[in-house]
Amino acid sequence: MDQEFPGPDPARSRMRATIAIIEGQIEALAKPESELAIAWADLVKQLSLGPEPELRTCPKCKSVGMRGAKVCSGCWSKLAPLDEHS
Repeated sequence: MDQEFPGPDPARSRMRATIAIIEGQIEALAKPESELAIAWADLVKQLSLGPEPELRTCPKCKSVGMRGAKVCSGCWSKLAPLDEHS
């Protein structure tokens, strides 16, 4: 399967943002042990979105790939390790 990794899925990114807004509203309105808060936490767990993937751009071909990659998936160039703060 020769498919370029385009970066974060826009639909998942939008869903993560919507979840964050709703979570803030639930925290403001409901007690943590309320049925609403418990049901919401269960729904978020079922979605299994996790955090946004960390990405980086290949300095040679400009393909976007996973931050921890050691080789570019676009041009197969060896990628220099990134430091903790990059």
